[in-house]
Amino acid sequence: MLIAGLDIGSNSCRYTLVHWQKNQGLRVVEQDLATTRLGKGMAGGILLPEAIERTVEAITGFVERARQKGAEKILGVATAAVREAANGQELLDRLVPLSAEITCIDGQREGWYSWLGAVQGLGLEKGDGVMVIDSGGGSTEFSWLEAGQLKAISLKIGAVRATEEKWSLAEIDDFLAKGIASIPVKPEKVILVGGTATTLGAMELQLEKYQPSLVHGLKLSAQQVAAWARRLRELNLEERKQLPGLQPARADIIPAGASILAAATHQLGTEQVWLSETDLLYGQIYIYIQEQLKYDEKGPVKWDFS
Repeated sequence: MLIAGLDIGSNSCRYTLVHWQKNQGLRVVEQDLATTRLGKGMAGGILLPEAIERTVEAITGFVERARQKGAEKILGVATAAVREAANGQELLDRLVPLSAEITCIDGQREGWYSWLGAVQGLGLEKGDGVMVIDSGGGSTEFSWLEAGQLKAISLKIGAVRATEEKWSLAEIDDFLAKGIASIPVKPEKVILVGGTATTLGAMELQLEKYQPSLVHGLKLSAQQVAAWARRLRELNLEERKQLPGLQPARADIIPAGASILAAATHQLGTEQVWLSETDLLYGQIYIYIQEQLKYDEKGPVKWDFS
């Protein structure tokens, strides 16, 4: 069965098309990303018309591709930018004619989906002691298991938001410290997901062409994350655009994004993090298989673009 997943984020829209077969996990046959900056200029609390147009165009293109490939189901989630904007429903209404199941989810559900996508996508047998940090353009989610229950908090800090509002390092540290103080568990393993995290992996590997299978499951020390954050802050925009593994369209927001992850990992006291290519984009697909197809798929995600 071919299932398509869509993620409408504050910085970008993402698309994946997976082939699912019982006991064989998810096999990615196609994926893509469009930098639409939906959350740009949202200080006034509304989505800008041009940002809505960019997003509708990107999602329409992804849906058309999925249908041409034979997708039997198309799922989608909208996150921070849409749920916070006064006119977020306007964007969702524009997408109704596509006949795809696209919903706006709250921050807690975003964290749940990210946790499920990362833990199952990496093929981990147990999620005990695992914390997933999903830092996007407009928000950052922390999710974990507590007494067998999946818990999550969502903080209004992300790469686009922190860049546009010119947050200082001290402000990032203080804001995260207040949020992390409410987490009652100390993680044994920390998994980072989202565009900033996977970009750090691509830069560490110096990938001229992004290869998800190489980034997925990569381990970085907390010192490496902190070092990348320092280096990215020190380089100017044009210098950052020349770094292997960094998409030029992300070069303006990556210093803030990396600083958020460096501060979070430091405050949690973790010495090493895992990177996961799979997050809420895949979490929603696992949820669909479990709830609608009534099958508890435990297999990991693999890539096959042949």
